[in-house]
Amino acid sequence: MKRFILGLIWAVGVGSSAQQQIVGDVVDHLGKPVRDAIIQIPSLKKRQGVTQNGHFTIESIPTGEYQMVVQSPYLGASKIITLNIGTTPPEPVHVILDMEVHTELIVTAKAEVQSISDISQSAVVMADEELNFNLQSSLGESIAKIPGISSASFGPGASRPLIRGMGGERLRILESGVDAGDVSSVGPDHAVSIEPFLATRIEILKGASTLRYGGNAVGGVINVIDQRIPEHVPSSGLEGQIVLHANSVSNEQTGAVSLSGGKRSVAWHVEGLFRQADDIEIPEGSLEDPGNVLKNSFVDTTKASVGLSWIQDKHFLGVSLSSMNHDYGLPIHHHEHDHGKDGHEEEELDVTLKMEDVRIDIRGEYQFHSDHFQTLKYQIGSVDYEHIEYEGGQEGTIFSNTFHEIRTELLLSSWGPFQSGSIGIHGKKRDFSALGEEAFVAPNTTQTFSAFVYQEMNRRSWNLDLGLRASQSTVNADFFEPDHEHHKLNTFPLERDFYSFSASLGLVKNMSSSYKIALSLNRTERAPTAEELYSAGPHVATQAFEIGNPDFSTEKGLNAEMSFRKTEGRLTGELNLFFNDFENFIYEEPSEEEKDELPVYFFHQDDARFYGGELHADVDVIHEDPYHLRLGVTLDSVRANLNGQNDDPLPRIPPRRVKLQMLYQYESFWARLEHLWTHQQERVASFETATDGYVQINAALAFQFFWGSTIQQVMLRGTNLSNELGRNHASFVKEQIPLPGRDLSLTWRMRF
Repeated sequence: MKRFILGLIWAVGVGSSAQQQIVGDVVDHLGKPVRDAIIQIPSLKKRQGVTQNGHFTIESIPTGEYQMVVQSPYLGASKIITLNIGTTPPEPVHVILDMEVHTELIVTAKAEVQSISDISQSAVVMADEELNFNLQSSLGESIAKIPGISSASFGPGASRPLIRGMGGERLRILESGVDAGDVSSVGPDHAVSIEPFLATRIEILKGASTLRYGGNAVGGVINVIDQRIPEHVPSSGLEGQIVLHANSVSNEQTGAVSLSGGKRSVAWHVEGLFRQADDIEIPEGSLEDPGNVLKNSFVDTTKASVGLSWIQDKHFLGVSLSSMNHDYGLPIHHHEHDHGKDGHEEEELDVTLKMEDVRIDIRGEYQFHSDHFQTLKYQIGSVDYEHIEYEGGQEGTIFSNTFHEIRTELLLSSWGPFQSGSIGIHGKKRDFSALGEEAFVAPNTTQTFSAFVYQEMNRRSWNLDLGLRASQSTVNADFFEPDHEHHKLNTFPLERDFYSFSASLGLVKNMSSSYKIALSLNRTERAPTAEELYSAGPHVATQAFEIGNPDFSTEKGLNAEMSFRKTEGRLTGELNLFFNDFENFIYEEPSEEEKDELPVYFFHQDDARFYGGELHADVDVIHEDPYHLRLGVTLDSVRANLNGQNDDPLPRIPPRRVKLQMLYQYESFWARLEHLWTHQQERVASFETATDGYVQINAALAFQFFWGSTIQQVMLRGTNLSNELGRNHASFVKEQIPLPGRDLSLTWRMRF
């Protein structure tokens, strides 16, 4: 055993004996230095900025073949360069970037970095200018304008995303690859415990992503990537960013700071954020109450993180500790109390939520680069979450959630007909409880263990990928007491075991240098959640008395998608068409019964279908440096029906949307204008009302300049400039909580 341990230490510590230095520069089409360019070699955990002259030097590069990524956050341009490092010094690297040079990378789809145009699944990456333009105080609202994405908004404090009409436990929300660990999927009034202002990029997989992320990713994955665990040692010793943001719609004041440093093999990172926002303004006449302020819609947030990493040539290990406090009001969450029989007025008590979230994350990898194995990657996340609902200042229901997740994935080298692949194991455990008058589900525990394999075959004009995943889940509850006639004669188990199997097949065909077609087919299985099985109580957020069914079986789906992509030239874009056919689809349906003065909603299983599409296209009208003018159009549509005799619509399905946008850039200045048209939604389920359409006009002006060794950016943004009344059809409380009114915001960023 001693020899084995010594041998393992030697294997980890030995690096490549032959190492070289890479030098180069980055310029635009006019030959001017791109001073904000960032150079990365992802597989070696190396990342650094260029000098004011656009030059860079990267030390200690072992012999081998690597991908070097060159990005300009302000230009929105990026490029991938393949480096072959031998025993002789390589030639200097000369990189030319402009807005037309753009290769967006994604890490969520597979365990390794890949171009987004080369994956078989529809995906979106928000970073740099696009992310800054759309940032809001909640994750759901920050990404809600992306084609195929919407939100189940519950006011400024809580807004969980939807993908193609699916939300809750049908999509996974991750923080740098590990589940957020909150209870936002339990109720729409519960906030997502991720702060978008601290994100460096947001990656979204639309459609079934169950291979790597499990049955709960049947609708897709949203991965918010941050720098809590540093993966490189800054070449300058210290780098960071400071952000100050203010708006008019709620008098919001937000400040965030992010710092990274290190020396030799040790890197550290610290970050913090504060936010204070008052009640939001809404268009006049939105509600019956006079005035244009949505009462009890304030938000107060603080978050802090610290991370430490040990980085070597072949291995990396990092750990982070994060804490978040999020206090917010629920604009419609009021309770009335009768003061007697003499007709006195009832009292309304404001309800506020106080959320506390503490999490520990560990991430690491070891590179083999052998004939059989490439890299071993592992992640561990542990979350201790609690929020308390206060009614008129008095403590009410307490929601607690302890969450643990571990993922280990081994990247494989080429074997047989396959050029790359991976195998992995994945485990999760959730321990949830709700104590109080509104505890609509008993304390419960969910455990899941999975194993998966993925393989990819690469040829000159096409790529084929396939994967398999097997999972076992156990759900148990302390009790199930619906106290309702619907369940009086039945006895139900308090523990259920589910076995699920998922498979995927994808193809990307290069039709030419500019055109690609992608096809994907997924067979998915999802185990019911504890809320779907054991709910039995009043859920005031949804204005329903919810009753689950512990006899539910596994939900099965067949998901097909086709994408047409144009990646080069003045016209670029993508068209996605999707179809999802579900067996034993779980949904809530209202009844004519009432309990506790609330309508009774029963969970049911039935067959269902989701289908629709998204389109995004950009046209470079002017592309002559230093002038750039780009026009864009996006649209999305989704329909969802039960496969019954009447093909009844499912509730809260987002309506069709069309967005027109213009982006103009001149050197260090850019302007953006967009027109978003949300159609009316008249295809409604039973007991659901139609929602009128609305139009929003949004605009932004930004200017970037260099001050010493820092990069400064100022952005003035206007949202809903016409101050139009809009209601979110996907929200449970669309009538009580309209969308915010006209908003002007100012954001200052400094990077160094």
